[in-house]
Amino acid sequence: MWARRILGLVLLAMGAGKLSDVGGYANALMAFRVIPAGAVHAVAWAWLAAELVAGALLLAGKGRAGGALALVINVAYAALTTQAYARHLAIDNCTCFGVHLRQRLSWFVLAQDAYMIAFSAYVFVVARRATPRRPAGSPAR
Repeated sequence: MWARRILGLVLLAMGAGKLSDVGGYANALMAFRVIPAGAVHAVAWAWLAAELVAGALLLAGKGRAGGALALVINVAYAALTTQAYARHLAIDNCTCFGVHLRQRLSWFVLAQDAYMIAFSAYVFVVARRATPRRPAGSPAR
């Protein structure tokens, strides 16, 4: 499915961008003022790892698991950016691709977040519908 592959590639690019400079990514996350300084590096590593895993799952044909993880990542990211936008924080780097392709936090970033949530939900729902359901009581394979 083309949507699963595109989403997988985007997530891999996002994770790779963050992986190329984890320290810079962690510093950029501090601008959102919600992650404690002592936890920001762990959050940065966990976030980029989740993106890489989700992207790999999607490209490996695991649309249900990859789509679910992508949906969680994108909802969490939207919560991060929306709270910062609502608090009128001046964020110079939305951190979508780590320190690369910087984009100032604006309504446009929030629209991109909404699109990514919808796209992830679409991939997950399509994959879920395509997965055959086992009848109750049937043995697991």
